[in-house]
Formats: sequence, C-alpha cells, structure tokens
Amino acid sequence: MKNLNDHTNEFRPLALVLCAAAFLAACDREKISTYNVPKEEPEQMAPAAKIESDSDSEAKWTAPQGWKQQTATPPRLATFLVEGEGGQRADVSVTAFPGGTGSDLENVNRWRGQLTLPPIAEADLAGALKKTDVGGRQFSVAEMEKDGKAIRGAILRREDRTWFFKMTGDAPFVAAQKEAFAEFLKSVRIGGTPAAAPEPQPPTAPVANDRPGWKTPAGWQEQPAGGMRAGSFSIAEDDRKADVSIIVLGGAAGGTLANINRWRQQLALAPISETDLTAQSQKAEAAGGSATVVDIVGESPTIDGKYKARILGAILERGGQIWFVKMNGEDALVEKQKPAFLEFLKTMQLP
Repeated sequence: MKNLNDHTNEFRPLALVLCAAAFLAACDREKISTYNVPKEEPEQMAPAAKIESDSDSEAKWTAPQGWKQQTATPPRLATFLVEGEGGQRADVSVTAFPGGTGSDLENVNRWRGQLTLPPIAEADLAGALKKTDVGGRQFSVAEMEKDGKAIRGAILRREDRTWFFKMTGDAPFVAAQKEAFAEFLKSVRIGGTPAAAPEPQPPTAPVANDRPGWKTPAGWQEQPAGGMRAGSFSIAEDDRKADVSIIVLGGAAGGTLANINRWRQQLALAPISETDLTAQSQKAEAAGGSATVVDIVGESPTIDGKYKARILGAILERGGQIWFVKMNGEDALVEKQKPAFLEFLKTMQLP
C-alpha cells in the first residue's frame, strides 16, 4: 500500500505543469490589447433617438407608440417601420442636408415624383405645402396620394441645414397616422432647444459687382432669380419643358455623392455608392476649372403620365463654395440640350 509520500511524488509532475501553464498565461495577458467595440444599433423601437450634427448640436426625438426603429443607412439619420392591421405599413425617414437643399417647390416635386405624380408650378405651392407651427417650430408640411400610396412630408429649415421628416406608405394607414406623425414632429429637439430657428438667409448670392457671369444659350429664357437661386432659366419645345437652376452653398454642402443621390431620389432611383461614382459621372470643363456632371433618367413616365424625367446636373467646387447647375425636365428635351448645357458650363465666370 502506497504511503502519503508516494501520492505526493505522483502529483508533483502534474503540479509543475499546471504552474508553468499559469505562468505562461500570465505572460500572455500582458500582451493582450483592449478595444472598444461599437455597440450594434437595436432593431426594435427605441424610446428616443439622437444624432450628432456637423455643428456638434444634438438632434433628439421620441418615437410614437408602435413605431419600430430600424437600422438607418445614409443619407438617412433615422428610419422607422410602422405597421397596422391587415398588413398595412408605412416607412418614416429622417434626413438632413447642409444649407437650403433646394427650394420648397423642388422638394415637394421630388416627393411627388416618388409617387409618379406630375410636378406642380410655383403658383400651386401654397395649396400643396402648409406652414404649421409644431412644438414652437415652423414646419412646412405636404400631403400627397396616388394609387393607394401616400406621402406626408415635413420640412424644417435651420440656419445651417434643412431637415426632412417623411412618412410613406399605404394611403389609409398614413392618414390614420397623422396625429402620431404630428406628435413625432413635436418631440423633435435640435441643439437642445425647441425654439424656432431664424428663417434661413439666401445662400451666398453674388450681388452688385460680385455677380457670376455666363453666356445664355439660344432658346434658354432667363427667369428672375430668387430664393436659393443665383440663376434661373426655362426651356420649352411644344409641350416639353425643362428648368435650369444655379445654386451656390457654403462649405461641402453634404458632399458630391450625397447631392447626386439627392437628385437620383428626385427621380425615384436607388442611391449609388462611392465606388459607383466614377462610372456614373463624368468630368467636364466649367468656369475655368472642372465640374462633376451626371446624367440621370427616371425609369417610368412621371411628366403628364407620358414622359420620363431627366436630370442633367453639374457640381463645381470653388473657393470654399459649392455651385450646383441643374437642368430638370422632359427626357428627350434635356438630352437634346446637353451640348448647350456643357457649353454653358464653360462660359460661366464665378466670383
């Protein structure tokens, strides 16, 4: 029979192995680096959401009961799914862009294009876009419907950016969510205060002896420039029409890709990625330098139900400012005017 010393001798090699393993593990721990792993966004509804704006101010809002927060992809800052009985549903998006981001008419017509509704004229805007005071802020709210689908959109203009809140979905369900949408707008807090922001000033408008210059192509009718526009033209052939706008914004104005995707959204097209940008655009001579030019065509007739819409847009970066030259109108007419558009860019003289 083995004595205690015999058992001790048996376990001594094992003890030595365990001690050595513990020592090596301790050494390895000294080499371990720590990392902060970003927490994944929850798929389900959060009681409140916030983002950090470029001006380091916070944007916060409270989601109404039943709104489920989804993962937001650029240019969206927030996305919500709202579901009702019988499979009815709606999508809610929150986006924001630096500067004025187009006129109210352009934004309303962009939404109308998403429902394949024809664009409206400036004279019709007052009936389509209502100024509404919500929670101490003045929102511009539009409602539109076609073929059982509806959009309720709200525009909030701040000093440094424009915010868009939009619900899209089954028309009866969007109508039923009117009060919830209003409560959502009421909960919005930007910069920590609900006080209404001052009305935005026009972009850096070249005035007096600091105006831009250009040579107007034949057939272009120059129109009074106002609001965000530093220049404006109309083109018409028979019942086909096109509009040309010139807008200047300070800073990066959201970046080239974001603005191209904004134009694509106006034609109800999916956004492109940074890797697609080179293939989807071209460089052209403009104002003594170069510009990024895109030529985008809608997939279905949205003008009078028989013509496709087309956008020919140029983005010029000059002296800390971004100039946007855009022709928007009937597909064939815009295509015909493309040589004149490219020649127009060459004649531009920017202050």
